[in-house]
Amino acid sequence: MIREMIDYIIEELKDNPLKTIAVVVGTIVTLIYFIHGTSLPPINNEIMNPVNNTNLPPMVVSLMSDMMNPQEAGTTIKWMATALDPEKDPIQYKFLLDGQQKTDWSYNSTWYWTTSSADIGSHMIVIKIKDGRHQVDGDDAKDIHFTISPDAITWYYKGNTLYYQGNYDDAIQAYEKAIELKPDLAIELKPDLAEAWNSKGIALYRQDKYDDAIQASEKAIELKPDLAEAWNNEGHALKALKRTTDANAAFAKATELGYKPSVWDELLT
Repeated sequence: MIREMIDYIIEELKDNPLKTIAVVVGTIVTLIYFIHGTSLPPINNEIMNPVNNTNLPPMVVSLMSDMMNPQEAGTTIKWMATALDPEKDPIQYKFLLDGQQKTDWSYNSTWYWTTSSADIGSHMIVIKIKDGRHQVDGDDAKDIHFTISPDAITWYYKGNTLYYQGNYDDAIQAYEKAIELKPDLAIELKPDLAEAWNSKGIALYRQDKYDDAIQASEKAIELKPDLAEAWNNEGHALKALKRTTDANAAFAKATELGYKPSVWDELLT
């Protein structure tokens, strides 16, 4: 049998020299077991046919909300994450808002964010995941920027502040934004919005922009037809443009609504 093995090695080396080491080693091992009269151990298939047994970490697939960006303060937003693990190991999730942990590690892939006026501005939402076999602080992460805008009431109070500061243009925009966000505020805000337009008309009059002043007064009257001051201010702007007939009609309407001449009128005449 030994002679046969030697002949076999010679033949193998002739056909394929690259088999030299494998053939020689295999032959020597076989001879040792043959001399000792024992049989070869069973072949370990995992060694002969190695398989990659490394556990791979999970990956974040998506992070999304049930509301479009941006949303106004006071809205509750549901955040949902999806992830995949190559070995289908259970995945844990953790949500963060602007770097602050909002949930503990858990198998829950959703988080509800109830916003308020304190959240107005831009934020970063982050989802971290792990399967407990790799990094303690998470194997993968994904982030999304999201903006919380002022709600209707916030715009309303902002409008008031701007109005008393004399910033009528921005006050009007704030009031109109409040109505846009909450249409049922229109009735409540119309008087304030009308006053803002009326005050804007006065400011334009002071700048000698009489046509613009008339338009502002008419906008105020459209919102609050019984606003006597708006009729009066329109009358002064019309008078400055020498539109006497229209001016007298506006003054008459103001008087009808109960307007009484003031120091303001004396300054304009």
